[in-house]
Amino acid sequence: MTADHGMNPKRRCLDLRKVCALDGIHLRFSVSPVADRLVEHHRGFGGVSYVYLHSENERPSVQAFLRGIGGVEDVLTARKLPNVSI
Repeated sequence: MTADHGMNPKRRCLDLRKVCALDGIHLRFSVSPVADRLVEHHRGFGGVSYVYLHSENERPSVQAFLRGIGGVEDVLTARKLPNVSI
């Protein structure tokens, strides 16, 4: 999940692992990294979240659930790159 949140102060942050668990979805791992120094604007919460699943079979239901969360605009999947020889 990613957000184009501008530089306005943030008042809402979701712990996706907890939100999903409340609906019976147990993620393997989730993280929202922050890559800038402007902590006062977003309290250390990033606009991107990476969600890891236990199984590829969970992907459709987890994507649908995440898309249903208010404020989530899109859910993207990892792209598998072809094997490239360098």
